[in-house]
Amino acid sequence: MKADLSNVLDERVENGLTRDELHESGASSVEVPDNVARLPHRTNGGRIAEAGGRLADEFEAFVNIGIGGSALGGATLVDALGPEADVFFVDNVDPDALARLLDRLTLDETVFSVVSKSGRTAETVANYAVVRDALRDAGCEPSEHVVVTTGASSPLADAETRATFEFPDVPGRYSALSVVGLLPAAFAGVDVEKVLAGGERAEPTGDVLEDTGRALGATSYLLDESGVDASVMMPYAESLETFAEWYAQLWAESLGKDGRGQTPVRAVGATDQHSLLQLLVDGPRDKLVTFVDPGDAGEGFVVDDDGYLDGVTLGGLRAAELDATAASLVQDDVPNLRVELDGVTPAEVGELLYTYEVATVVAGKLADVNPFNQPGVEWGKRAARGVLGDETCADEREVVESVKETLLQV
Repeated sequence: MKADLSNVLDERVENGLTRDELHESGASSVEVPDNVARLPHRTNGGRIAEAGGRLADEFEAFVNIGIGGSALGGATLVDALGPEADVFFVDNVDPDALARLLDRLTLDETVFSVVSKSGRTAETVANYAVVRDALRDAGCEPSEHVVVTTGASSPLADAETRATFEFPDVPGRYSALSVVGLLPAAFAGVDVEKVLAGGERAEPTGDVLEDTGRALGATSYLLDESGVDASVMMPYAESLETFAEWYAQLWAESLGKDGRGQTPVRAVGATDQHSLLQLLVDGPRDKLVTFVDPGDAGEGFVVDDDGYLDGVTLGGLRAAELDATAASLVQDDVPNLRVELDGVTPAEVGELLYTYEVATVVAGKLADVNPFNQPGVEWGKRAARGVLGDETCADEREVVESVKETLLQV
């Protein structure tokens, strides 16, 4: 994996960055805590692969019940590397969607993986309770169809299950390269040890101009400081669309604090050339666009046509569209960069995920915000608990009730 920063430099776009600004940003000296920086080394990929393989031998389908960081890492890995597997993610409170999924599944051939670090996440606990009842109604013993990944002090740690895995000592959004993200991938047949090997390549080293994660973090921070307050993530492969969703959570929840932070925007090429691109090119100059090039441009179907497309592969067309889109942004002085993969492979995807985790920590430290907490999210959780009757959250409930008062209705 490589990152090409040419189109963020002042040599290419007006008001771009200089090499000296990157070098002097302070990114080279940012300390990434060991629990994050060393996670790929600390994760036992062999044991996770074995556990996922055993479950795949016994069950036909795998359902991950979690939300946010307890779902998006695994979903990214499965969508990119094992999309044909019967692996599903229940990551919302949607009774219709859950009912459709349960109707679709053969419950006695399905294993459910419940993922929550605290064991108290309302959405996860509620969905788990519904699934547990559905298993009983189908004549299945829930403990034979459930595995749990949670923290040591979590109430879920005492649940009767097939197996209980320890949630790593990182926030959920940094947990993709742990059992949280790797267990569903292992069930899907992904080589999780290669994913971890790719993550190890992204371990932060030294100088910002030699370390991809530090360079990406410094670039985003410096552009944010100059008024670029939106970050568009645009992979040119449908298999990486979920990566853009994962990135949006990581970037927003880690960096959106104290009046700071770039708003992440999810996109996918070439589809969004026909929707977002007009705004990106001709709209406000407040965006950084990141293209993820999946590589392998020479492969794919060959077009049989009487015109200029004759003999072109779909991969070649995709590569040409990416190049043209980047050039169109440069023409209008919109900074953009390209992350280049050597194929959508386990090692490349592992490196991609971990590089952006490092970049997020670096950007947060440079902006003097804590990239590991989420105070805005926590208040919302307490408010929801108050509405549902938790008397320890009565103050938050009063605020919710006051906001629900109708002031103007048309």
